[in-house]
Amino acid sequence: RMVGYGGMLSGVDISPGMVDQAHGRRCYDVLWAQDVREGVEAETGSADVVLCTGAMELLNVSAALTEFRRLLTSTGELWISFQLRDAAQKDSTAHQHVQGMEMSDIERELCEHGFNVRSVETCASAFFTPSPAQDGSLLPVPYAFLRCVRTC
Repeated sequence: RMVGYGGMLSGVDISPGMVDQAHGRRCYDVLWAQDVREGVEAETGSADVVLCTGAMELLNVSAALTEFRRLLTSTGELWISFQLRDAAQKDSTAHQHVQGMEMSDIERELCEHGFNVRSVETCASAFFTPSPAQDGSLLPVPYAFLRCVRTC
């Protein structure tokens, strides 16, 4: 709403607390708490855009992408982020049992689930996480932000 979007805006999060925070923003028409790993209670083809940020490394990628594709209209777009992993480097969140993905694996998963990547932006330090050394240092967490469209 802050950028002028006038359509129906729905939101879902696994955390009731985050849903409460979102209610306070007063920009959503509909909000509910739900675990997207169990599917989303919305009609097939009911979304022009599905936006998922900061969650794919916590989800079953295949199941989430299948559900996102189901929700999108035939001309819908998927705006999604993935934590990146460089094959030559260790994941900065591995000590937290969170794994990033290599860009080639992200693109393959998207293609296998019926999406074409239209644009990619990367950020070498989307946020910082405490080091496993527990010395007060922080490690950067890289992310890729992708805009995708459905294939036929």
